[in-house]
Amino acid sequence: MKKKRYKYIKSVFILSFMALLLAGCEEDLETDLSNFVGFEIDSEPFRRLLLVEPNGTTTFEERVYASERSSSERRYQVTSSLDMHNAFIEDNGALPRVYISSNYTLSEVVIPANSLEGTFTVTIEDDDVIGPLRQQLTLGFVDEAGVDFAGPISLSINEACGDGTTLVNFSLGLDDWPDETNWELYDLTSGQVLVDSDGPFGNPEFDNFNLFYDFCLPPGNYGMVVYDSFGDGGVTYSVKLGDQDDFLVDPIITDNAQSVSTFTIE
Repeated sequence: MKKKRYKYIKSVFILSFMALLLAGCEEDLETDLSNFVGFEIDSEPFRRLLLVEPNGTTTFEERVYASERSSSERRYQVTSSLDMHNAFIEDNGALPRVYISSNYTLSEVVIPANSLEGTFTVTIEDDDVIGPLRQQLTLGFVDEAGVDFAGPISLSINEACGDGTTLVNFSLGLDDWPDETNWELYDLTSGQVLVDSDGPFGNPEFDNFNLFYDFCLPPGNYGMVVYDSFGDGGVTYSVKLGDQDDFLVDPIITDNAQSVSTFTIE
């Protein structure tokens, strides 16, 4: 049967014949049949960021949507694996990220009777592995006869900030020569104090990787320096507030041995 495309929106309607519109999203999905169940997704892979309380355990509630109502409660299993993570990367044409290595547990999906919306929980323990480099947790449904499941999603994971600090994200897009790149973050508020650094990165395993770092910074002035040991540049980077679209340093493509940018946390 020829496949038809459907989109998530806030409610489900019936058109000339079976069209599935699932709430909360605008991401195109493909399905052959009815009895469709899918995760709530964002318009961009890796967009949703889950922040885990430092040295604690945090539970997050995630949503799923169904195309049809049932007079009885429905339960489905959610799972995660490195193979699923790699498949998600390949299907979305995205660059690899670090697969989560922290402790986590997943509950069943529960869709109440006569409802099109259900939930499940993700519980993550901060075991000193999280941060500053974001990790990814890729989730998928366990196959079940008679149900047409959507594909997997991937959630970004990092540590939450404490009082008096602001979450700042540093995004770094490496080129074909990651072994030429390293970076340093400095606190310039009272002198020049190194906050963190990383690199150079392995070649070829980090070729063209996108890396995302999160920092919890107190108010002050900061400087980001990105180096290219060969001197020809070619990497991209930006700095913004948390997972928002408010840039502290607009996206930059380096073109020489080093690029220096400054920003202020109020």
